[in-house]
Amino acid sequence: MLEGLQEAGFKTNVVGPTPEHPNVIAEWYGSQPGKKFQFNGHMDAFPPTDGDNGLYGPFSGKVINGYIYGRGAADMKGGDVAA
Repeated sequence: MLEGLQEAGFKTNVVGPTPEHPNVIAEWYGSQPGKKFQFNGHMDAFPPTDGDNGLYGPFSGKVINGYIYGRGAADMKGGDVAA
């Protein structure tokens, strides 16, 4: 992921409480000075709940009738892609 951001011209930095929980900061500088705009999103998901596996299991990723089933399937992913 970092290589792709860097190839696109972003300055990258990885910070976080542990290596297993990184946060990626990617900055792009335009050619004109001025105001800044920030996109913020996350890709994590809550762990499965004991005794509640949903319809197809928390890690199934099944696509049925155009819907994705699994833990975190609708948790900010569309917002990240839109950003």
